[in-house]
Amino acid sequence: MIGYFYILIAVLSWGMEYVLIKAGADKIGALMSGAILFTVTSSCLFLFSLQHKQLKKIILDNLSSLIPIALFGTCVNVFWLLGIEKTTVSNAAILGKSDILFSILLSFFFFHEKVKKSDIIAIILMNLGILLALNSDLNSFQFGNLGDFYILIAALIMTINAYLIKKCIKKVKPEIIAFCNTFINAIVFIILTLIFTEAIDSNSFVFKDSYLILIGAGICTFIFCIGYYRALKTVFVWKIRLLCLFVPLVSIIANWFLYEKIPSMFQVSGGCFILLGGGIIILSDINKKK
Repeated sequence: MIGYFYILIAVLSWGMEYVLIKAGADKIGALMSGAILFTVTSSCLFLFSLQHKQLKKIILDNLSSLIPIALFGTCVNVFWLLGIEKTTVSNAAILGKSDILFSILLSFFFFHEKVKKSDIIAIILMNLGILLALNSDLNSFQFGNLGDFYILIAALIMTINAYLIKKCIKKVKPEIIAFCNTFINAIVFIILTLIFTEAIDSNSFVFKDSYLILIGAGICTFIFCIGYYRALKTVFVWKIRLLCLFVPLVSIIANWFLYEKIPSMFQVSGGCFILLGGGIIILSDINKKK
């Protein structure tokens, strides 16, 4: 059950991160937002990882496993940004959920993670729920542009990376893996920001306001990494990716409380299906252990 506790932490923090990133990135752009976000996150993870003795030695001894994870993690974010730039927000929101399909296929055909009948019911319910929650996006969905393929590539790489992390966790602490991943992301986004982003007055109110919001988002990402990476140690990858469908619900609730954006009936109905499906998965595992 500890794995599901970590998933809960990851989902709550990721949902809040989405809300904060949107608020910050709208004002200073995606690249600079990413640079600030990953710098804050990697710094927090580094400090958290200092509890482990011989941190430098652990990283150097496992570079062959850590570097691919970091590179794959960076590719996910780069392809996602390229996709967002070349497709619609609605397409990105829907296609971004394809990582669930990829994780189930990889689990079944390559990694032999068991999928029970009750799990199939939960998968159908949760996917129906997310379709209802994204009803407004479905109405404007049209597949076929280059950005759509970038989003699908990002989702596939994210899924593969989850399995690489799960394998690496057997010999390296989760927070150390997360630190290496986010540190490389921070470097890449800083470089891209310096090359492609126009200078912003760091003394302006807009910058300071966005900077503080993104620091909060970075802290949320740090908490997400702790929960997500530790959950990978004990929970099947496809279950984690599926339960991450709770993230939009957290974002909807957060927007409701922070910005008074009242959820639609479709979002409420979708949320109920997602909760029901998630409950089936968790209760099924609890009964199995009994």
